[in-house]
Amino acid sequence: VLESRPRRNLTPSTLTSLDALLKRLTTVRKAGFALSDQENVSGLRVLAAPIVDADGMPIAGLSVATPAFTMPLATFEKIARAPVIAAAKSLSKAVQAAGSAAPPIRIPAFA
Repeated sequence: VLESRPRRNLTPSTLTSLDALLKRLTTVRKAGFALSDQENVSGLRVLAAPIVDADGMPIAGLSVATPAFTMPLATFEKIARAPVIAAAKSLSKAVQAAGSAAPPIRIPAFA
């Protein structure tokens, strides 16, 4: 999937090297969250955690963002990490208790 299309620099911080992306994915899996410092949008920091199904497969993500000028990256991570991970775990438990992800909503005009 990562090699299916060219990777573009969206900002000066965008990771485009396949090796760098794979290394980041390993780090994210171990940490349980991802932290982006202006990698997709200049001036925006994002912290995200996965929402997983009963098999542990990611089905969605939960993220919070802040303008980069509001605080240093370390402060943003310190403030956001625990609540985002806790909320993602809570949502994951709700999905797992339901047995699976909710079925897609079918709109008659588009079905």
